[in-house]
Amino acid sequence: EATRKRLASLRIPEGFARLVEVEARQRLPVRVSLEESPAGNGGDEERLLRGLKGSGVDAALRTGIARIGFEGRVGKDQPLSLSVTVRAEIVRTADGSTVFEKMLEHRSAPIPPEEWAKDDFIPLMRELDAGVRGLAGRCVTEILDAGLFPG
Repeated sequence: EATRKRLASLRIPEGFARLVEVEARQRLPVRVSLEESPAGNGGDEERLLRGLKGSGVDAALRTGIARIGFEGRVGKDQPLSLSVTVRAEIVRTADGSTVFEKMLEHRSAPIPPEEWAKDDFIPLMRELDAGVRGLAGRCVTEILDAGLFPG
């Protein structure tokens, strides 16, 4: 429970979005700005896409954390790997259709469960930071490799 509360306090989705924005600004040949997607129903997102289209934006990159968890063998004191899965998709602002979609995963080396919580969760924080930063870079690399931009 303490680990769950600690993870929730970190605002990982927001941090990931900002990291992707920084990577995209540096590496993509298009204008990039961070827009918070409205929580709630799809009608709000449709309005956001229409607003982007009205301001001359043809496509939007949506990112999100699909899963954060620990994985390992069943049993007491078995080492666990931290797993972070993110999703990235590019949608047309005109109609919301998806032109690119990718799931990416970071998995740490397994360590004993008690090691993740040591020193007020510092090992967990370090691994999350490294994993999320790496995933942000990989997200932009995948977009570049998809050939969506004229070279």
